[in-house]
Amino acid sequence: MDKKNRIWFYTLPPATYEITCSQCGGSNLWWSEYENHIWCYDCEIDFNPEYGEHAGIFSGPIPIQASYMIGLVFDRFNMETKKVEILNIDTYEYEDYSTIVPSNAKLNLLGHKDNYGLWIAEKGQKSIKCDLFNLVREIRSKYKVE
Repeated sequence: MDKKNRIWFYTLPPATYEITCSQCGGSNLWWSEYENHIWCYDCEIDFNPEYGEHAGIFSGPIPIQASYMIGLVFDRFNMETKKVEILNIDTYEYEDYSTIVPSNAKLNLLGHKDNYGLWIAEKGQKSIKCDLFNLVREIRSKYKVE
């Protein structure tokens, strides 16, 4: 079976999603150049975790809203356009990074830091309407984070 070249990858590393190597069980991984495959730096293999024990959170339903509340995002880097795309958790559509708040993943790739984690927590809290939203707003105000 021929492997198809990947056209995008998540901006967070595979280990963030609890993916482990199918050979050594390790987490020294990155997204393979091939679709549906992961590269293990230790074993020097490409493997397809499919939906088994090594697929991490991708082996079952993913609570997107709850994931964003803890900073687990599904932003991706489009290798064809060379742009970061942000998953809009209201529409479940990907949007061009330049049209919305900068993502932590993109800024980390560029060596910068920002308040994306707080923005994600705020978005998650808005959707479930709990008091943590106000706490996040107070923290942002205290540290003058826009």
